[in-house]
Amino acid sequence: MEIETIYEPYVYSIKYDGQELCEFDRLFDAWSDMSELVNFMRTHQEYLNNPIWGEQHTPESAARRVRDEATELGKLLFELCKNADQGETPDFDSHFKFLDGKYQVYEYIPMKSYGTGRPSFLLMYAIKL
Repeated sequence: MEIETIYEPYVYSIKYDGQELCEFDRLFDAWSDMSELVNFMRTHQEYLNNPIWGEQHTPESAARRVRDEATELGKLLFELCKNADQGETPDFDSHFKFLDGKYQVYEYIPMKSYGTGRPSFLLMYAIKL
């Protein structure tokens, strides 16, 4: 396993042995592959009928929403990096939320990021060092 730099010194990702991509890149690639997204949504279509989404989704519309949210999230992460460099907000600390909504006093703090939409199809976990 290796650690790869995404946005130094803020975002790094794990690249597992034998894998071509780090997890950050693998995730964004998966979120942009329409064929795989549609297949995934078809397999889990019963979840698309949940009223939490605010509207009915076909597998195709859900896949487009995931792709669009991923594009927005990628842009947002880049903006957070720029803001962090300039000491402005929003930055990574204001975007990523502590798991369970609590501050945990550890050397490594588990955190999560929701996608840009509410409710979002996307969720990204991180560890704050």
